[in-house]
Amino acid sequence: EHSHSKQHLKNIENHKKPWKDEKDKKSVHRKVGVSRSRAIKGIEMMIPVVGFYCSLCKVFCGDAADSTDHIKSDSHFDKYLEFDKLNPHYERTLLMQKYAGMAKQKQSVKETPTPPPKAPPP
Repeated sequence: EHSHSKQHLKNIENHKKPWKDEKDKKSVHRKVGVSRSRAIKGIEMMIPVVGFYCSLCKVFCGDAADSTDHIKSDSHFDKYLEFDKLNPHYERTLLMQKYAGMAKQKQSVKETPTPPPKAPPP
């Protein structure tokens, strides 16, 4: 649930549709003045989904069970080890960012004023 929250999506780096190929990222709109009439076919084959995308392995997982299976897989683990070799400070930086976020959240909770207690009934 957290992975799909607005706050999480706002904070993640790869919310720019990393699953799309580079060629797909380019605009599909035609140039001004170029007109082409063609019926749209196959719309019934488009399935709306909420899922998970592993930007490390470039794998889409349709649900939490698939994503759990993926992150436990040997292929994901091996790719993570390769990534870790190329980015030796990644885990430490991630942990520091996590603690900074938790501290900020804790501070905002402290700063939230609590309403005064209600007077007892007469």
